[in-house]
Amino acid sequence: SAFQGIFLLCSDRIFSLCTDTSGPSDGTKVPALRFVRMKLARTAAAVWVLGFWYRVSRTNIVRTPHPPAMSSDHKVPVDVFLSQCTGEMVPISDAFSYFSALPLSESDLKRWLYDPLAAVPPKIGELIPRLRFLLVPYLEAEDAGAEKNGRKTSGSVNRQPAGLVSFRRPAAARRVGSYFLEHEGETCLFLAVKSQEIADYHYVFYNGLAALVCRYMAPKTRRHFDQLVREELLSETHGEVDESSWRLKEEVIRRRVNPERNSKAVRGYLLQALEDTLTLYLHGLCCDIDIEAGPRQLANRYMRLRLLVLRQMLPPPKGFALFPEDI
Repeated sequence: SAFQGIFLLCSDRIFSLCTDTSGPSDGTKVPALRFVRMKLARTAAAVWVLGFWYRVSRTNIVRTPHPPAMSSDHKVPVDVFLSQCTGEMVPISDAFSYFSALPLSESDLKRWLYDPLAAVPPKIGELIPRLRFLLVPYLEAEDAGAEKNGRKTSGSVNRQPAGLVSFRRPAAARRVGSYFLEHEGETCLFLAVKSQEIADYHYVFYNGLAALVCRYMAPKTRRHFDQLVREELLSETHGEVDESSWRLKEEVIRRRVNPERNSKAVRGYLLQALEDTLTLYLHGLCCDIDIEAGPRQLANRYMRLRLLVLRQMLPPPKGFALFPEDI
């Protein structure tokens, strides 16, 4: 820190003064007793200044928004970690703040936090008014089943119990991309940022945010989206946006559940379809993304209809466009 740099500079200068055995620069002689007193005064001043800078630098270190130094293999339960850093949140806006467990430069913060947040529709800040982002090295599941649910497991909020903030890379089967906790009226979204490509991180970021929006959004707010997806089921529209909603849709079809009924299977599918489509919508506002074509992919015309409904529900911030023709 700046204080530590000044501390070292002063230490070096004071050491030079204290060890200087020369007399005055004009060459005049100084009595031995007076010379000894002068050296003692210099030494006392040195001790006082060093002590002052040490106290200042220590105060600055304590107030820096980073956790205490931990060994590389240290693991902390997410609730314990949160309790240690709650008072260290750095405000971003009235709705959002963050804490980083890693030393990040301004360019890192821009890539990992400010750029993706800039594309978030303002209404999301109203839905989740006290959202706290915690950037941590890794999140680790408490069990080894994180791979079983496919790609979405590493991104979706709380699909697997994160359990631990880890400062050492966990095994692939135990890695979790995001996790949330509700604490004293605040929603805290943990995001694992280490060893992540920026495109993969953006997916994790927006999927975690989409899952929270689905959690807090009132059913009447998503009524138009739900009706659109029900109509897709009735017309036997093939495909989905992502793997999780595909599996739930296949389950509804296999069980021949009436899409117009408010059954548990249909509700679960509608919510997952909203989460997956909202992830795509948010990601698309931030970045130019390529949608991989495949046998399970929802046809573009149906995907566009969904995105248009979401744009009406959650209008993008100024300066951001969903489709090229909107620019």
